[in-house]
Amino acid sequence: MLQQNFPMDEQTTKLCILIAPKEDADRLSNALVSHDYQSTQISSSGGFLRKGSTTIFCALSDDRVGDLLGMLRKNFPESIESVPAASLPFISEPDWPSSQMIDIRVGGIVIFIVPLEGFGSV
Repeated sequence: MLQQNFPMDEQTTKLCILIAPKEDADRLSNALVSHDYQSTQISSSGGFLRKGSTTIFCALSDDRVGDLLGMLRKNFPESIESVPAASLPFISEPDWPSSQMIDIRVGGIVIFIVPLEGFGSV
């Protein structure tokens, strides 16, 4: 039997789904704890570079989303990295020289913010 907690309360609640590079996972978890954000972390993989990642689920009131975004921008900025074109999985053009470098954005945290109407457990 599913025990449901509907509605959450009178506040609007958001589910923030954060996807971080594996190497930033512990630092992100510690930052969330230090800012009093409760979260659940799972291992994940994907992305066009096929690097490991961590997905973190964090439910919070709508008025705290801006603070979370500010903390993420400050502590986990994006950067530009040059990688050989031949190392990218989507490059299949034989005309591209293997030494050609392509600039890609790396780092940072990908975040999805969706309304949360309730939660439950089985």
